[in-house]
Amino acid sequence: MNNSNTESPIFAMVRLVESDPGKGTAPIAIEVPRGAVGEVYRAADSLERTEVDGHSLLKFGSTGAFGSVLFDAESGKVLETDREARETALVNSSLEHFSACIESFINAFPFYESGEDDEEAEEAAQGIEDAIIRIDPDAYYEGSFWYEVRWSVAIGDFATEDLY
Repeated sequence: MNNSNTESPIFAMVRLVESDPGKGTAPIAIEVPRGAVGEVYRAADSLERTEVDGHSLLKFGSTGAFGSVLFDAESGKVLETDREARETALVNSSLEHFSACIESFINAFPFYESGEDDEEAEEAAQGIEDAIIRIDPDAYYEGSFWYEVRWSVAIGDFATEDLY
């Protein structure tokens, strides 16, 4: 459902630079989306190098209350990790795909009003699933970041008035 009276989040990109690149190393800079809808994703103020399971990654954002969104400069993939940061999971196969998925997600908002029937929420969720699969098919599988976002929309967690 689209309601033109609702102030929607706006897709925008920000340039993040590595906060502490180390001696003799030029800082890395990447462009990422500023944010998404609700707590799905928000950009950090700068890139922060972190190690997860022996891999050097760049944290560029957060998801939910405790999750981190990371860039693997070696593979080009966008990954996520939880509070414990013991392992990673694929979010998108590239920064470009991540940006396109975030933009599509934002452009689909508002999804539904609080109290609308389950069919409205399922329709919005199916639209998100279809967009993610079209943009980056490798990013949509059971248990993945986008799979969980899709199901959160389907169960009613993204009613406009609950978010803004």
